[in-house]
Amino acid sequence: MKATARIEMRCEEREKELLNRAAALKGMRTTAFIRELALEQARHVIDQAERIELSKHSYQQVLDLLDNPPAPNAALLRAMRAHRSAGL
Repeated sequence: MKATARIEMRCEEREKELLNRAAALKGMRTTAFIRELALEQARHVIDQAERIELSKHSYQQVLDLLDNPPAPNAALLRAMRAHRSAGL
């Protein structure tokens, strides 16, 4: 797929030199180097934000609650009645 979207950014000259040097050491163009690292970091950030990690104990507690849910409390029963009466 051909890249057609553009992103522009400003940086200090020393930062640009650092990026150019690192890209050259990897045998890459600077834009490809920046894009590769930015995409890797973006995927990591999204993954961390969207995933919940549980300990074995917590995981087992969730499974137990799914298999044996507690009885609804008064607040939940009121909310369910309100939801039904609203026609939702």
